Amino acid sequence: MTGTLPIVDLLAACEAMQARSRALFEALGRWVAITDDPNDQQLFAAGGHRHAWHARLWAERSPAIPAAAQPWSPPVAPATADRAWYGGQLADMLDALGAVDASIDPMLDPATARVGALVRADLEELQRRASC
Repeated sequence: MTGTLPIVDLLAACEAMQARSRALFEALGRWVAITDDPNDQQLFAAGGHRHAWHARLWAERSPAIPAAAQPWSPPVAPATADRAWYGGQLADMLDALGAVDASIDPMLDPATARVGALVRADLEELQRRASC
C-alpha cells in the first residue's frame, strides 16, 4: 500500500475498469447468441451479467469532480466466442485491479477497496470457470 490515490489517478482507474467491464459485457452478450456449447453459454451469460454490474459499480465509484483523465480503450473482442481470449482478458483485468489495490489505503478509501474486493471475487471465479 502506497497511501492515497490522487483524484485524477482514481478517476482514470475507475474509467478504465468501467470501460473494460462494459466491453466484456458487450462481447459476451454477442457470444451467448452465437455459441452452441451450453457450458460456454452459461459462462458467457454469467460473465456478461457480472461485467455489466461491475461497470455500474466503477461508474458509481468514479469521482464526481471533473478531471482530465486519459480514456482507456479496450481491445476489440473476436467476432466468434473465444474462451481463451476471455480468460486472458480476465487475467489482464485482475492485473489492472491489483495495481489499483496497491495504490489505495483501504482505511482512507474504503469505497474503492470494497468495489475492488467485489470485482476481484467475481473475476477470480469467472477465471476459474473459463479455464475448465
